[in-house]
Amino acid sequence: MKLLLLLTLCFSTVAANAFINKSEIIKIEKMIPHSALTFRYLSMDGQTIYKCKHTEQNEWSDWKVYCGPNQKKQFSVHLMVNKYTRTRIPHNSYEIAYWLTNRSNPRNLDLTSQTTWFHLKDASNFHEISLSQSTENDLAGLYLTIKPY
Repeated sequence: MKLLLLLTLCFSTVAANAFINKSEIIKIEKMIPHSALTFRYLSMDGQTIYKCKHTEQNEWSDWKVYCGPNQKKQFSVHLMVNKYTRTRIPHNSYEIAYWLTNRSNPRNLDLTSQTTWFHLKDASNFHEISLSQSTENDLAGLYLTIKPY
């Protein structure tokens, strides 16, 4: 049994390394500029729609987001977009981390997160990325649009 487990682990590692040869991957990191981001708050019943404003919180891809009148809805967002290029298929990959903390009610912080990967057969830049993150027990969402930068 131990031999089977060891062989399975070795095969999995070899298979993973065959797909991801780190010597041919180039990671391109760029800070996301303020102008590339647009946030919107939307209740799932469609009754509440707020435009949002955002400010850079620190140099680690964190943003403060304020939505609605008198900054009624407040969020902390960790957003990271990394591009990876390769000499073979997939030529481009994008890693997107969109992590959200709803700070509207300091007694009950609502945390949600997602990390998504896109693998593109051909070398290509994105035209626009649209993401949403549910909040308030899935009764609302913070919608995000990222423009190329």
